[in-house]
Amino acid sequence: MLRLWCAVTAALVLFSFSSLAQIPGSNKAQTVTQDPSDWPTYNHDAVGTRCNPAEDKLTRDSVRGLKVKWVFPTAGDVYGTPSVVDGIVYVGDTSGAFYALTSSGAIVWQANVGSPITDSALVTNQMVIFGDQAGYIHGLNRVDGSKRLFLDRQF
Repeated sequence: MLRLWCAVTAALVLFSFSSLAQIPGSNKAQTVTQDPSDWPTYNHDAVGTRCNPAEDKLTRDSVRGLKVKWVFPTAGDVYGTPSVVDGIVYVGDTSGAFYALTSSGAIVWQANVGSPITDSALVTNQMVIFGDQAGYIHGLNRVDGSKRLFLDRQF
């Protein structure tokens, strides 16, 4: 049932964006990066490859030498896979906070949506889109975290 709800929600979000893109004077069309170095959504891409074809530093030998580069303390637990686009890490937590962090762990912006976030986000050219545990879909401005889109489960 949860998978069905997720599929329906994703379809409605995509429909919403295509509708917004067709209204004269509305925002530009939402696009997702095609740079293989980015990780714009759960499983890397819409096909779910879980593979970054641009990765060339990790090998069987180099993995043994990996160390923690930085840690960012969040207000709640993080369950979703972080999305990374243009060197910015996007992730939400169970306190309802959503963060944009630099690749060195410095905060770019933080937004609070008021309900736990346990899934990964989709990062487009303009927005960071994710759902929360209350059933709402949020679209935050990718640059400053301001609210751009808000859909409830009662479409």
